[in-house]
This record gives sequence, C-alpha cells and structure tokens, in this order.
Amino acid sequence: MEYVDHFYMDLSWRNQYVGILKMEYEGVTFYFVDNEFYFSGPTPYSDVRYDLEKFAFFSRAVLSILPIIDFRPDIIHCHDWQTGLIPVYLHDSFASNEFFRGIKSIMTILEVPRCLGC
Repeated sequence: MEYVDHFYMDLSWRNQYVGILKMEYEGVTFYFVDNEFYFSGPTPYSDVRYDLEKFAFFSRAVLSILPIIDFRPDIIHCHDWQTGLIPVYLHDSFASNEFFRGIKSIMTILEVPRCLGC
C-alpha cells in the first residue's frame, strides 16, 4: 500500500489520527482508512460499545477523506450497520459543505438465514 496523506479528526471528545492509504489492483484503485487505535486488534469485532465508536469513526473518516483524494461520488453505497452513520453524517455534519451537496446514499442490509432446529 502507498501512503497518501493523514489528518486529525474530532470524534466526540477525541481527536483521532486518520491515515489514507491506497493500492491499485487490476486497474482499480482502493483506498484504506488507517488508525491503529481502532483497527489494530486481532479481530474486526469486540465489545459492542467499542465497535459502535469504531464504526462511527470509520463512517466519519470515509466522508472526510473524499475531498482529500479528490473523489466526489454520485452515490455512496453503505452496507449494513457498520456504515449506517454515513447517510446521517452526509445529511447532517457534512451538509453545509458544498463538496457534499447532492451526494446520494443507499443502504443495503444482508439478512442472514436462521437455522431452524439448530
């Protein structure tokens, strides 16, 4: 991965590091959010209170990165609860910034089938 940039972002009472990394694979550029505090653990999920803060950070960081990488999408596709705050931030905290005006969002949620009789 290649380092792009970094900045510090307020999230509640914390001021957190947001690193931007990128990688190109088969002609597609992928961007990654870097933050050791939230993403250095051995598993993607842990205590629910910690996970809520981690994914609130991720959702806010994703939007904050867009102007820096000079990418203004028409639509942001959010998948499941981990990105659930992106539409909220988009229409609340980021609404006054001209860069974000008119960006739409769509949410999909995967329903996991339940095992009957398990």
